Amino acid sequence: MQDDTHIALLDDHLDGNLNKEETDKLISELEENNNLKELLGILAITRESIRSSGYRQTIQDIHQDFTNNRSEAKIVKFSPLKWWIGIAASLTLILIAGKYWVQNLPENLYEEKYIAYQIPTMRSNGEEGERLENDFINKNWDSVIRSVSLKDNNRKNLFLAGVSYFELGDFTNSLMYLNKLEEINSSSTDRLFEDETDYYLFLSHLKSKNYNKALFFMQKITSDPTHSYHKSFGQKDWVKLKVIEVFKP
Repeated sequence: MQDDTHIALLDDHLDGNLNKEETDKLISELEENNNLKELLGILAITRESIRSSGYRQTIQDIHQDFTNNRSEAKIVKFSPLKWWIGIAASLTLILIAGKYWVQNLPENLYEEKYIAYQIPTMRSNGEEGERLENDFINKNWDSVIRSVSLKDNNRKNLFLAGVSYFELGDFTNSLMYLNKLEEINSSSTDRLFEDETDYYLFLSHLKSKNYNKALFFMQKITSDPTHSYHKSFGQKDWVKLKVIEVFKP
């Protein structure tokens, strides 16, 4: 469990009150301390929830009242019941403030991260390949999936079919086709559509409520500076997905 010093330090970090030396030291500690990183996420989410729901001033008033009561308890007799009532009141308001936000978090994260795939100019494999590309460009998703079997080992075809299933809301088949492509890439030197596959696997797992898998692909993307979608995620996205994973709204 982190002590009050750590919590105060993280609060100052979120408020932007630390100097460069203090910030660098904290970031270094965050990289080595997963519990501290989780605590930072919780604090950030709590602030976001309160800010989104308009309860900030109310929470601050209760917190101040609680702080005053705690100070008085040092002079007189400590009252565990009053202390827990203060904590419970604060937590209750935080939960009320954040309930709506958390419930809508998966869909909001998806809407923020959804990118409609734009097929690049590429040399088609004959008339059939050109027809498949045209169907995809024209959003004829049903035609695309009818044209591609899961037995197909053509990675472009598998990717276009996987994305087409995704656009149709069939995330089970989307994952099957994208996983097949990922499996082929794992044993190939030229990993075609690798970055795009990672991103759509993230989206498909998010929509399928496989939040742990979605987090895996988010971390895979963000840990590789050369990844095409590396800049698509920030610290807030990681925190949001962690909250989704924990609360499973």
